[in-house]
Amino acid sequence: MMQRPPKRVLLADNDPDYRKSLSGLLVLEGYLVEEAGSPTEALEKLARDRFDLVLADLRLQDDSDLNDISGMEVAKRASGLGISCIIVTAFPTVELARLALRSRGEEPFAEDLITKTSGPQALLDSINITLSNSADHRRGNTMPARLTIDFDRKLVWKDGVLVDLSKYQYILLEELFRKDGGVCSHAELIKAIYGEVVSDADAVNDRRLRNLVDRTKEKIEDPGSDHEYIAAVTGRGYRLNLDP
Repeated sequence: MMQRPPKRVLLADNDPDYRKSLSGLLVLEGYLVEEAGSPTEALEKLARDRFDLVLADLRLQDDSDLNDISGMEVAKRASGLGISCIIVTAFPTVELARLALRSRGEEPFAEDLITKTSGPQALLDSINITLSNSADHRRGNTMPARLTIDFDRKLVWKDGVLVDLSKYQYILLEELFRKDGGVCSHAELIKAIYGEVVSDADAVNDRRLRNLVDRTKEKIEDPGSDHEYIAAVTGRGYRLNLDP
């Protein structure tokens, strides 16, 4: 039976007590939560990991600075990565709402702006609506589905659905993921998968690897599409191609 992974949320707030309280609530609601206590930490985690949603405190750098809207930069980065974002603030104003939601016609930085005084249920409702809208948008997207991987649990999902992989198929994809779009040589893959050190010439002709790649592609490729997730690079190896 196919399982859908829990949604991953990046909670960016400079108040550790608030993060602890909200993180505990979100975990109880079934979310996987990663915390960030500063704009720099939030941006680093966005660059390194994949998230379904970002909750960004507006004054993420300094609550006492009336001009601090550093959370908006996090929202802007998330938006650029195609990740939904909700701005959370204790200092709401009409102008800030306009800036976050870009109500004057420009592309919004965030899907919603919630005040901390609204209470946890208002935030949970906003999260549910935002994630539901994101899912509806993805279902209407004709681009190839994205692959995601959980290195800790050694699981791979395609379009949010768990892919049934053998041990060697998972190792193959993990090695390709870790190359971040770069080419993984035949010899590197054989060493990682089978624990054998072989020459480049022998690795290129190893039928085990070719058969493993073919079987893995059967499970993740989009039938009828020209796009290939596992792309062969002649004479060099394979690379993971997540872009359409």
